[in-house]
Amino acid sequence: MKTIVTHSGDFHMDDLLAVAVVELYEGSECNIVRTRDAALFDNADYVLDIGQVYHIATRRFDHHQEGGAGFRETQDGTPYATCGLVWKEFGTTICDSALLAEMLDDRIFKPIDALDNGIEIANPIFDTLRLPLITDLVYIFRPTWKEEDNNDELFRISVDVAKKYILRTIKVLKDNIEAEDIVRAAYENSPDKRVIALDYYVPYQDVLMRYPEPLFVVYPSDSQEGMWRVTCIRKERFTFENRNDLKKEWAGKISAELVKLSGIPTINFVHNKLFTGAAGTREDALEMAYRSIN
Repeated sequence: MKTIVTHSGDFHMDDLLAVAVVELYEGSECNIVRTRDAALFDNADYVLDIGQVYHIATRRFDHHQEGGAGFRETQDGTPYATCGLVWKEFGTTICDSALLAEMLDDRIFKPIDALDNGIEIANPIFDTLRLPLITDLVYIFRPTWKEEDNNDELFRISVDVAKKYILRTIKVLKDNIEAEDIVRAAYENSPDKRVIALDYYVPYQDVLMRYPEPLFVVYPSDSQEGMWRVTCIRKERFTFENRNDLKKEWAGKISAELVKLSGIPTINFVHNKLFTGAAGTREDALEMAYRSIN
């Protein structure tokens, strides 16, 4: 069993994620020693976030030394903290993909590094930096002021949570990359770029929002067997405003009333907010989209 030394006392996202990454790289749990006794550093396989040394060959990863441990070669130039240094070294191996490793750095490690180096991102300075939800997920395990000091025990629990979060993020991003290729091909092959039809559901919003023409996407419902969904493309990622709503007079209507109103044989429902609806056939879902174009 490999031994990891990191600092004792309160744990933070930086040291916690660094330990999680090393255990993912090693493929098993390690002996975690949380201490500030420098005499214990020499016999450790990894020394993380303590010791003021950044030296890959000896597995020393710290960023508290004078001058820090370098900056990313990106537009924002985010400085490295320990978890970023460890991910830079082992991330590609863990993901088996340099692209995925870079995506996880943007999503998880870069924001944590920024915060650990005193860069405020709650009101983002850079559009590419945002506070990962993993901070709340992991910090909930830290002892409160009313609890006994069992930081070491809770650190172990938090590392396991962080490892699962990292692995799940890799899986989601890997599948999303595959989905992007499918949606891009559907867009490129569509005779009318305003309405994009998919043979089955894959995540589509982020891809189609990059193109100016798409207004609606049509695909088999993944929650209602035998139904086809028609859904609006949003104007921006973090808004509910659509490029083009479904027809206003359809809002909140269902079944026979909607069929009578629209004349579309298998139309089934339209959401009150006009962002999505369903029909029993692909053709009728497409008809709903084309009838709604302003």
